[in-house]
Formats: sequence, C-alpha cells, structure tokens
Amino acid sequence: MAYHMKTFHDAATSHYIRSSQLFHTNLCHAPALFLLSRSDPVGAERSNRSVHDSWVKMGIKCTWKCWDRSPHVQHYTKHPKEYVAALYAHLDAYGLVSQPEKMRMRSILVLSIEHFEANVELRGRHSNMEALRLGTILRFTSRGKRLITCKSESIQPLQCTPLAMVGLSRNAHTQTVHENMVYISNDKVKLKADPKTMKLNEKIDKPLCIIMNWMMAKPNHVQKYAQLYLDHDFDVLSVTCTPWQLMWPATGSQVLTEKLLRFMEVNSQNPLTVHGFSVGAYVWAELLVHAVNDKKRFQPVLDRVACQVFDSGADIHEIPVGFPSAVFPRNKFMQELFRTYIKTHMKVFHNVATKHYMKATDVFHHTPCRAPGLFLVSKTDLVGAEKRSRSVHDSWVRSGIKCNFKCWDKSPHVLHYIHHPEEYKQALYSHMRQCGLLKDKS
Repeated sequence: MAYHMKTFHDAATSHYIRSSQLFHTNLCHAPALFLLSRSDPVGAERSNRSVHDSWVKMGIKCTWKCWDRSPHVQHYTKHPKEYVAALYAHLDAYGLVSQPEKMRMRSILVLSIEHFEANVELRGRHSNMEALRLGTILRFTSRGKRLITCKSESIQPLQCTPLAMVGLSRNAHTQTVHENMVYISNDKVKLKADPKTMKLNEKIDKPLCIIMNWMMAKPNHVQKYAQLYLDHDFDVLSVTCTPWQLMWPATGSQVLTEKLLRFMEVNSQNPLTVHGFSVGAYVWAELLVHAVNDKKRFQPVLDRVACQVFDSGADIHEIPVGFPSAVFPRNKFMQELFRTYIKTHMKVFHNVATKHYMKATDVFHHTPCRAPGLFLVSKTDLVGAEKRSRSVHDSWVRSGIKCNFKCWDKSPHVLHYIHHPEEYKQALYSHMRQCGLLKDKS
C-alpha cells in the first residue's frame, strides 16, 4: 500500500490528501459526534482529535466520546448502552426527535421493559447477541433517557386506552362500553356493559357492525367508516387494540378479544357484520382462536355473523412493516429504531408473542366464521399486501365461503375509501346486499 501511494501519487495519493484537508476544514457545519477508542490504531484518537479541534475552532459544535479499549468499528458491540446513550443524547440535543414521539417511545418501551424484566426469562436457546440487542433498545442509560423523557406536561403520551369518538354526525351518539370498545348509534340510549359478563343494560334490536380498527386509528377517521353503517340504521362497535396489547397478546389482544367474544355472545344484536382494517384482521383472528378452543359454545355466536369485510388486512408477516409506521408516522428514524425492536421482540419472545401471531394467522386462513367475505386491497400497499389477502381469499373460497375481491392499482394503506369513495361504497354495499343486509340499492 505504501508503494502504491508513492508510485501513484497523482492518480491516488493527491486525492487522499485533498480530501483530508477538506475534511479538516469542513464546509458542512452541522454538529458532530466523534466515537472512538484509544486502543484503535485505524481510527486513531490523535487523528480524530485533530479534526475535532479544527472543527471547534471553526465554530462547529462537537461532542466527543472515547473509550479506553474497544476494537475498530465495534464500539457499539462492546459498549452498547454507552453508545446508544451518546448517540441519542447528541440527536436529542439538536431537536432531531420531537417531543410527542419521545413520549410515544417512552410509553411503549417502559411497558416492554417491565415484561422483559419481570415476566420473561431469556433461555439458553436465545443467543447472547439477541438478548444484547433487545436490552440495548429497551434500556437507555441516564443520558440516553433524554430520548424518551418529556418535560412538557401538556403533551399527551401514547394512549393505552382509546379516545372517545368525536366528529360524528350530529345525530350519532357515542359511549365507551369497555376500555377498548366504543358504541356508536343514531339513538341516544345510555348503555353500560357489565365488566364481567359484557352484558349491556339495554336490549338493542338493530344490526351491529363491529369495526376492528387499524393501529393508532384516529377517531375522526374511524367515524367516516362508521357513518357508512349508521346511514343504513346499523349500530357500530368500534374496537381498538393498543400497541402494547399487540406486542403482548397473552395479556393484551387475547384478553381484549375474549371480552369482545363475550359481548357478542350475551347481546342479542342480529345480524352481525365485521369490518376489519389492517392489524384489526389479526385481532379478529385472535377472537377466532378463542372460538375454536370452545367451538360448542362459540360457534353459534360466529354463525350470527352475516358479513365479513377486511380492508388492507395485515398478519404476522406485516407486523414489522406496518406497526412502526403506525406508531411513528412522520419520523423515519424512530420507525427504523422501533422496527429493529419489533423484529428482535418477535425472535426473542417467540413463546409469549410470535407463536400467538402464527396461530391466529393460521386460524384466520381456515376460519370457522362462514359469512361471505369482501377483501379491499391495493397493489401498492406494502402493509396490507395484496398477496396476503389473496391467499386468505383463495383459502376461504376452497372451503366454500363466498368471497368478493376488490383491488385498486394505486391506493394507500387503509385509505382506499378516502381515495376511491364511490368505488368503495359500491363494493361494500353490493357485498352487503349479497349477504341480505341491504335491500335497496345504495
């Protein structure tokens, strides 16, 4: 290499020298973080210190982190907590992580840490590196915690219970009957559900649509879909699953769906319609698992479902794709961080999370609910992928379930109705007429 640099000075070495000079007199004045080690002969401390001092003299704000002993480009592997703390403290110092997103991350990670420490034992079958990666993402040292700490009390953290529905038509009446369920009706009837039995205090004779919401669905967005049913004198039950409930199904989504199944069992609305969006398809699948486990009791409940609609349905394969985007819709950096955690979560917590996702996905493909199904998808939707819905559709058709399939060439995830309102309503109402739920053309 020394011979190369001497012999090919004009073709190579002169460019190295020029680049080094420009690096020292940096034209990019963004704040910088230097991460290095005293024992690293390649990324030598002396060379980095020279650049650091040069930049500081020019007025560039710099942060310096030097370990006593750490191999070249392996500081993160050797010192994960300190590395993450230094990196995120630097990013946070310059406003690269917004306050609401810090609070969102805090809400999710704090709950995950509790499960990680109290409820799950990492067994020998998991590699040390997997445990290390998970621990690194979940734990932040005192400096790193700045990433997920917010001093402003006016900013709300990620909700662990859904908000009340707002923005519905003037005649619509909404009320919470469970922490994850909001009842919406054109009738102003005061309803309460018994916490244990889920029995409503009033008998409702109207048909009911159960909307299984997508992750982090905003109430004013959900109401647009609720209105499709309210306009035809349906009542609507809006069901929400929180990120924490999705991540820990045994104590989250499965508890929720057990309550929902009980609600369907003891309240006499007939017929029932299920309209699921994105991860709502998975949550509905968890309900199907409950029903399969006690088929004698719950098959009659499923038989009362007259119509199934799944918009942008997502299963286990799409959880790492869509989940981070739903929680952090406007921050690519936080999406990637959370995506890394979700992938590690699914590996490390196979027995308490992933195996339940797999079971629910399998039951959804071989559903005990025989009501005709409508699938609403888009070729450009990576989360509610067309091929996944097509696979479910084909499986249902083979088992004798009547199905309709509507696929748009271009339409965002769970926004098909917003982008194609007339086609969406036509497909939905046509399907409902086939199911005997609508008599007049709408």
